[in-house]
Amino acid sequence: MIAHKLIYKIALVSSLIISFSIHAQTDTTKKETDDFDFSEFDGDFDLTPSDGKSKSTKVFCNQKVSGLSPAKLISIGYDFQGPFHLKSSLSYDNVGPILTNEERFNSNHGYRVTANFPVISKYNFILNVGFNHWQSVYDKDRQEKPENIAAFNEHLAEYPLRTTGVNFTIFKPLNDVNYIIAQGQADLNGNYFNGITPDFGLIKYSGALLYGWKKNDRTSYAVGFTRTYRGGEVLHIPIVLYNKTFNPKWGVELLLPARGHVRRTINPRSMLFFGYELEGNSYNIRGVNFGKQAPASNYDQMELRKSEIRARVVYETSVSGFIWLSVQAGARIMYKFNVAENDRAGYGNFLIENQVSTPFYVNVSINLVSP
Repeated sequence: MIAHKLIYKIALVSSLIISFSIHAQTDTTKKETDDFDFSEFDGDFDLTPSDGKSKSTKVFCNQKVSGLSPAKLISIGYDFQGPFHLKSSLSYDNVGPILTNEERFNSNHGYRVTANFPVISKYNFILNVGFNHWQSVYDKDRQEKPENIAAFNEHLAEYPLRTTGVNFTIFKPLNDVNYIIAQGQADLNGNYFNGITPDFGLIKYSGALLYGWKKNDRTSYAVGFTRTYRGGEVLHIPIVLYNKTFNPKWGVELLLPARGHVRRTINPRSMLFFGYELEGNSYNIRGVNFGKQAPASNYDQMELRKSEIRARVVYETSVSGFIWLSVQAGARIMYKFNVAENDRAGYGNFLIENQVSTPFYVNVSINLVSP
């Protein structure tokens, strides 16, 4: 067990070092599934033919919006949420008495690592690929031989939730005004490791497709559809992208309904944001033993369907060149934190329904950003 943890940590750190080294060698001067951040296209890419002999006279719009926050290439952060209460109700197979329980969690915390890099950056086509790994630890006072809902809470405290994913994003200009953005992501979510084997048959796939208009250097908007797990379970919904800089001090950065911020530019190297982000996913939970009163199956393939709204203030500033510090603070409003019997259970068909109080949260990250 210890060796397994050590190998996992070494592999994670090594991959980060290699990624950073590759980037540093290629350019030493060089910025929240659904699921993606359109600001990653705000780097300096050449959208005009580099070949002076090119016969093409077609002009393509670029992806930059003046004043937009810098895109993050590598981000290493720590997320902390304060004490909260979890009030639960449970009914096995929706029959028999409903069992209730209320417990206090001391905190919910964990690290977050993301990376996004341009692989192709031509004047008429841009491809970014990325990687992300999050860990979420639930800390509470432990019980001996818990049963029923208490057994699930103990299991949650013993086995952290993890998300590991890969993604791609494509920016395709069509002419001097219109463009298409396409994105795809695959995430493995669950309480795997610590003796629990990941189930790769339960990978969650999400994505989006948008058609946009670049009106000028300060305005860009797009409409489209997304397949997303931000609501805790799969949703197919319309989305709207709107990035606008009104003047040198104020602007908005919106990807509705996933997130929205009003931006206050203090100076070119310091910014404040006021807004919210919707975070969520569906996690495969294995290995819970509810005790003597539970059915023999023990529900070994349950799904924790989690969704939260983060109302927040964000401060971002350059600490050295293209190394930026980001600090978030606000309230975590739990929209959904329910448990389905398996990954195929329909909407609203929950084994455990939870009500979660609203704690404060802070998030601090160090980021390598694009120019």
